[in-house]
Amino acid sequence: MRRTAVAQLSLERLGSRRLAQCEAHNASYCAKTGRFDFDNQAIGQGPLMQRQLSPADKLNPVRTHAYLDVVRVWLLRPLTTAEFTWLRPHGGGAKLRVHNRPARFNRRYCQRLTLFQPTTDALQSLATRDHHLTYAEISLDWIFSCKPHKNEAVDCLWQHLVKNNHRDQGVIFVGNEGTQSRYSGPRNAPNVIVVYSDKPSRVTGQNHCVHLDWRVAGGAALRRNGIHSLRDLLDFNFREFWERRLRICSLDLRSLGRMHCNRNNSVKRRGPWIQFDRNGTFAYDFHLRTGSIIVRASGSTQAVIDRYRKYFEVNRCVITHNVRHLLPREDGRSP
Repeated sequence: MRRTAVAQLSLERLGSRRLAQCEAHNASYCAKTGRFDFDNQAIGQGPLMQRQLSPADKLNPVRTHAYLDVVRVWLLRPLTTAEFTWLRPHGGGAKLRVHNRPARFNRRYCQRLTLFQPTTDALQSLATRDHHLTYAEISLDWIFSCKPHKNEAVDCLWQHLVKNNHRDQGVIFVGNEGTQSRYSGPRNAPNVIVVYSDKPSRVTGQNHCVHLDWRVAGGAALRRNGIHSLRDLLDFNFREFWERRLRICSLDLRSLGRMHCNRNNSVKRRGPWIQFDRNGTFAYDFHLRTGSIIVRASGSTQAVIDRYRKYFEVNRCVITHNVRHLLPREDGRSP
């Protein structure tokens, strides 16, 4: 309490000239980094308040497309030669995969189909048959005007993309520099988010595309996502799906640092921890500095949450940003 009172008194002594210098320095810093700034109006009132800038606001794709990339379904009665010939151009062409064998979960299902970018006609045709859906990839493409904008979007997703209920799955990077793919967990996990940007859009063929996949494996995982059969994919609401799952988050560095310092020092400090020099012109914010080091050392928001959720309520430090301008329309097309 005494240290907090000293910090409060020192802040009050800054005066108007020092406030103007802080404002000028802060404006210059924000213009260069675009990361965060301080609420200078609160300097004379007490603790320094951090005002986080949204990393999602920098992303402005020229087009947005959402669609079904891959669908895997088991059939109770196999397709005839004529039915398969009709289905091939509607379910991926030469990429369409057929596997004739009994399913492990139920040997009555004897044929497995893997369709790539299936059309509505293909889904309607298969939905009328006895089937069991086991896998789906719901995809989102962001198309940018140039490569630097695309790279900026990739960096944003790698640093700030957060998956709910991630637990201890970890984040996995596959590939070399420039062709890396980011997996939110093991490939055999029920729900995995995949991000990559080294291929053109599968919808339009345009370059400078950032591709996001939500891969759902298993009937139970599909049902938890509201997908029970192919009929649910016929009028699928892509905007609602991604609005609930696309989370671009950052961290309140000061709150994160305070929770970390409180745990290490076995204290319950609620206010700021700031020390000044003798002239009261230089302030060192221990909480802000600690939070910044944690984020830089961890590398991403997801890594911080995964590492520190066992020690304190790190989710209270998470700031979820608005991503509505990055979402498609309900039918998956660009808004």
